[in-house]
Amino acid sequence: MLVINQKWLKTFITLVKTQHFTKTAEQLFMTQPGVSQHIKKLEQQLGCHLIIRVGKKFELTEQGSKVYDYGKSQIALEQTLVDQLQDDNPFIGECSVSMSGSLCQLVYPELVSLQTQHPELNISVESAPEHKIYQQIKNNEIGFGLVTGKHQNGTFEFKKVGEEQICLLGSKQMEPKDLNDECLMSTSIVRHPDVWHYLNLILEKNSPNVDVEALLKGPYINQIDQILLPVSKGIGITALPIHALESSKYGKSVHILNLKHVVMQSVYMVKKRNNEIPSRYDQLIKVISGCLG
Repeated sequence: MLVINQKWLKTFITLVKTQHFTKTAEQLFMTQPGVSQHIKKLEQQLGCHLIIRVGKKFELTEQGSKVYDYGKSQIALEQTLVDQLQDDNPFIGECSVSMSGSLCQLVYPELVSLQTQHPELNISVESAPEHKIYQQIKNNEIGFGLVTGKHQNGTFEFKKVGEEQICLLGSKQMEPKDLNDECLMSTSIVRHPDVWHYLNLILEKNSPNVDVEALLKGPYINQIDQILLPVSKGIGITALPIHALESSKYGKSVHILNLKHVVMQSVYMVKKRNNEIPSRYDQLIKVISGCLG
């Protein structure tokens, strides 16, 4: 495949613009014979004549006009690329992030509000399990993700952006007294993708003698806005961040069961290590931190 010599092409473009060999040599800090040599070498490389000398002047051949148009378009493309690389506008561009369903419920309305204020921001949010978030970051599919567990891999970099309270939730018919281990063992768990992770956090601080694997498995649902429906009907209990309760339409039909110790979970922004994300993502991080503050 032929690769046009960019130095010779630049000399040719400059010559056409100046219409003068001497001026071209001055602009490019060359000698006039050097300019002539570049034009000759470019013609040899392309296998055609680019100019026809007419006295001290010259005219472009048909092929020369095509090469000149090509050269101008390449210069314009290069300049556009340089401008794009240097233009890091905090309120313009694509932003893609992933997080858990419960965090989506909390922060997405605020991100929509941000996009309303800055219409040239194009914010894409995906609800995804943490293993998928890590894979998306690895594949450069998103700018950053929100996770609650630090992946033990040098590929990633973490920054704490806030905390969320993890609650044990039951129906209004259940008394909000302290749950003893026996009661906990005899009650079905309404399951969702993160329930065992949340229950482990709760049991570790409040019921260390209870094995999470021994708890009764109740119905399963992976739609975040439907998890509290079976709980509200008394089918079982579940564990969720407190903001999932506040944003659910079934939130008023359940209540928080008392625990001896409050359980908090850190939320981290995770991105690829040593990968500087564009400044427009700073706006998203600020909004998310405010939601979790």
